[in-house]
Amino acid sequence: LTVTEPVLQIAAQIASQPTDLTVSFGTTALFSATASGTSPVTFQWRVNGVAIPGATNASLSLANVTLANSGQRYSVVVSNAAGSATSREALLTVERKR
Repeated sequence: LTVTEPVLQIAAQIASQPTDLTVSFGTTALFSATASGTSPVTFQWRVNGVAIPGATNASLSLANVTLANSGQRYSVVVSNAAGSATSREALLTVERKR
């Protein structure tokens, strides 16, 4: 008889939240977050609550931002087999070039 103890699964959690950003028109905005929990942990970035296709890394890079991006709120959902967590929403502000 072999007895194996179950592996403790720790649900994914946000270890560091994305922060509000203010960037200049035409530059790159970079949001990032870190997660903890049992591997593998996956990331899914969202804008205004809607998943961004292909945005599945720990960071989200938005190149050549415009005034249309200003005011949008970005968050990330981290997940693993034991559960998921959603970050705070980080506000993007885009300033005009001077």
